[in-house]
Amino acid sequence: MTPEPKANEKMTVHFLLLSFVLLITACRAAEPKQDVGGERVIDDRSITERLSREDALREAKDDASRVYKDLSQYRVEATLQEDGWHVDYVLRDDLLDGGGAHYLIDDRTGQILRKKYEQ
Repeated sequence: MTPEPKANEKMTVHFLLLSFVLLITACRAAEPKQDVGGERVIDDRSITERLSREDALREAKDDASRVYKDLSQYRVEATLQEDGWHVDYVLRDDLLDGGGAHYLIDDRTGQILRKKYEQ
């Protein structure tokens, strides 16, 4: 018969296994972003990592500036909600008719999920 392993030997094995899993997870999360054929590829994000407000605003601004050209007449509002970043371009002058662009941006990938343009 083989002797029963001691409790601290079991703890050492469990500690080493846990350390290995954490090391592999950390290395995978540190993989760089790549450009493929001129398109930006955003790496997989961990469950807890979210797109920053600044990154969401940049995604919205890139699209809105192509459509509206001059964005100086708009105030930008960004709120993180359960379904992602809501970024809205609202006219600064309340007396003007119309509005700006409205976006829903995935808070994990940075992809624009929905957009609406007002004139």
